[in-house]
Amino acid sequence: MASSFSQLSASFARLSSLERRFIILVIVVIFIVINLLFVLPHFSDLGKIDNRFADANSKQDRFQKEISQISFYETNIKKLEGEGASVPQEDQSVSFLTAIQNQAAQSGVGILANNRQPARTNQFFVELGQALTTQSGEAQLVDFLYNLGAGSSLIRARALSIRTDGPRQALNATMTLVASYQKKAPTRSAPAAKPPASAPGTTPAAKPATSTGAPVVKSNKPAGIPPPTKSLTPTKKSP
Repeated sequence: MASSFSQLSASFARLSSLERRFIILVIVVIFIVINLLFVLPHFSDLGKIDNRFADANSKQDRFQKEISQISFYETNIKKLEGEGASVPQEDQSVSFLTAIQNQAAQSGVGILANNRQPARTNQFFVELGQALTTQSGEAQLVDFLYNLGAGSSLIRARALSIRTDGPRQALNATMTLVASYQKKAPTRSAPAAKPPASAPGTTPAAKPATSTGAPVVKSNKPAGIPPPTKSLTPTKKSP
């Protein structure tokens, strides 16, 4: 290594001043190009890393703050669930029209016609609708609509049209009442039972032979005795 460096120094000393300046200029240009390509683009990396650390610490602080509020959120969720009315199950929808008719009788509202509307459903709820045509006084109609939606009842009026009757002594109302019910979760059918596997070393029972239409020949010979075979030795004829 020392000898190589000494030889390089001796070769450089034998060069003229113009050649030395040219070599030094080339080395400086190469140094600048290397810095421009590989060093300067990474000057901002340290700042980016610092920013990433700051963002990570900020997110960690926010997450820890929200985690510490879990008990507060759970308490409020239970409180709100207790205050809200529960949505009845789908099998309770049979009482939808009965509840409307009972409330109409209590409020003194006469039902002239009622028509079942097509049910609307989504992934979780089923919405039933009932179109009614009623006749009553103003106070009775207000009492009927108010009591339908009072308390834990989820029956509500979607559309309402009111007009006076012929003698102008009562109100004829055409309305659409709806109610929502929880959709039943689909039940999974049990898989079909597999036939029991035969024990190792045993062969399955043979199927009985089917009739092919050929005549069956009966024999009186006992089973298991092979039929007699003819001798292949030629017999000698007597002279």
